[in-house]
Amino acid sequence: MENIGHIICHVEIATNSVKKSGEFYKEVFGWKIVYDSTNSNYATFDPGSGVGGGIVQSKSITPPHIVVYVLTNNITETLKKIVEKGGKIVLYKTQLGPDARGGWFAFFSDPDENLIGLFEPKL
Repeated sequence: MENIGHIICHVEIATNSVKKSGEFYKEVFGWKIVYDSTNSNYATFDPGSGVGGGIVQSKSITPPHIVVYVLTNNITETLKKIVEKGGKIVLYKTQLGPDARGGWFAFFSDPDENLIGLFEPKL
């Protein structure tokens, strides 16, 4: 399998109100906000260029934070390397959508406990 690189591919902004945050970023930066019709706790944003992402509602987060996702072609192998180098797995490989149609994601923390996401697309 061709290595797809380890670039930043997605950013998620955690919030207490998806609608409020979506309107904020739309008005301040002119980002295109698309509210998920099947999930009121999620919206996507498109800044027009560069990396886009999502706005996710999570009332349990104190304080709200931002998660950066790194693209990988093999989450399982990447998580092994992370553990070998002193990182910790926070969430193992998880499918995104029914039948993993959106690919897979996982979370890890680096040695300084920064939370980072991984994304493996379905190819």
